[in-house]
Amino acid sequence: MKRSDMTNYVENEGAKIAYTQMGSGPLVVLIPGANGESVRYTPLMMALKDDFTVVRLDRRAAGESTGDAGAALDLKQATRDVKAVIEAMDMGPAIVFGSSAGAVIALNVGEQHPEIVKQLLVHEPPVTEILPEPQATEWRELFIKVKYTFDTDGALPAMKLFMSETVGLGVAAQPGDQSESTHDRFLRHEFRVINSFKPDLGLLKSNAIPVVMQAGDLSGDACYAETARYIAKSMPCELAVVPGHHIGYVSQPAEFADAFRKITADVL
Repeated sequence: MKRSDMTNYVENEGAKIAYTQMGSGPLVVLIPGANGESVRYTPLMMALKDDFTVVRLDRRAAGESTGDAGAALDLKQATRDVKAVIEAMDMGPAIVFGSSAGAVIALNVGEQHPEIVKQLLVHEPPVTEILPEPQATEWRELFIKVKYTFDTDGALPAMKLFMSETVGLGVAAQPGDQSESTHDRFLRHEFRVINSFKPDLGLLKSNAIPVVMQAGDLSGDACYAETARYIAKSMPCELAVVPGHHIGYVSQPAEFADAFRKITADVL
């Protein structure tokens, strides 16, 4: 039996995927970003739990989930892990939210498994390969430089360079709230997989699920805000300006939750 407010597990493809649920109402599933741990979503869950059954999942080999921490990120497998959690909840299609790297996985969910999606909320995905030239090449060159810095100088200098391109975070842009080993895994096994992904907008559109791209009102011209705007215009689909910067759901959870309720009202 699934336990509310406690960690549950679903077995999928040789790993136990950990997920935690709160609240009651329509199902919302939150996919975490680069570190793969979903604990950052707890303030947003607390703000949404009176209106939704909110589930946060730890990605494979992160947080309380098991798996091979030395394996490269497999986006399709990560998508199937999300599917396994949604099916374990046994509540039908979910409102699926992903931010940053989690937004890349959310886009994959919309492409590969539209039957489990009631609405897809894609917050600031770093899919710069979809941008027109010369922007795509400029960002590609930066990411190559970050990877080179990691290979030559280590995780912390590479993360400092990477985070220097964020907008609006201020002190939060410094990589101090996660361990160096977490940064090492991200840069070694996830970084290039995430920022080389190019979503199939034609497939996403043909799947006929409601898609809402999201950009923070403090994110300015950061690459991940540009991609949100570009995808919304290209599909086309709705673009929602939400409170805060790249992790506005952490810094302003109540305001972010208010925007969340407004965005999802049409599908409930």
